[in-house]
Amino acid sequence: MSSPAYFKTGIKSFDTADGGVRSGLMYLVSGEEKSGRTSLALQIACIASRGNVRTYLLDCGGHIHYLRLSRIAANWGADLCRIEITFPRSFKEQERTIVWVADMAPAGSLVIVDDFTYLHRVQMVGDVNIDKSLFHSLAFQMACLKEACKTRNLTSIFITDVHDVPPKGITTPVASAITTYFADVHLGLFSDISGLKILKTIRGLAPGEYRLRIHEGGISED
Repeated sequence: MSSPAYFKTGIKSFDTADGGVRSGLMYLVSGEEKSGRTSLALQIACIASRGNVRTYLLDCGGHIHYLRLSRIAANWGADLCRIEITFPRSFKEQERTIVWVADMAPAGSLVIVDDFTYLHRVQMVGDVNIDKSLFHSLAFQMACLKEACKTRNLTSIFITDVHDVPPKGITTPVASAITTYFADVHLGLFSDISGLKILKTIRGLAPGEYRLRIHEGGISED
């Protein structure tokens, strides 16, 4: 049996310790806005494109700016023709797109779902009976890609926000019961008081913590 392939992140210590992002797995990257989650995902896609890997990037929150992507791409010598970006305008469209990617993306592709729970939150009305179907759809979307990861060696990265859980005094990913259940690996990004970003391994890999800074060309170790 051949050894599993890895996508490099451009974070040298992480890539050395864990090999990078392992193909065939589902990753959850959680954190607050501007914590570096999307920059990390764009950087992984840009590096992967140099190896002729196709990336399907779903910008569910409409937060990815072409100028930002182009600067990261220039820094890493990326082939932007291998990064296909879609912009779902509704939660239903998000579901259709994820199902299509899970069924049609070539084996070995990289799939990035940025702001996975954004359209879900927009559509919620606060009625448990009505909102239940939205949570079912979230689970269905992750299950579809999980199966594709296992059967066709897709690699998926889901990016989510976090929220506070006051009674417990902790911060968890939005819809954590679903997102953490399906993810093989959970990585968290946090901001410290100095303005640096901290990448932490929360589950699925050996414990690790990496101090990072965001810059025009992407994200790198401080």
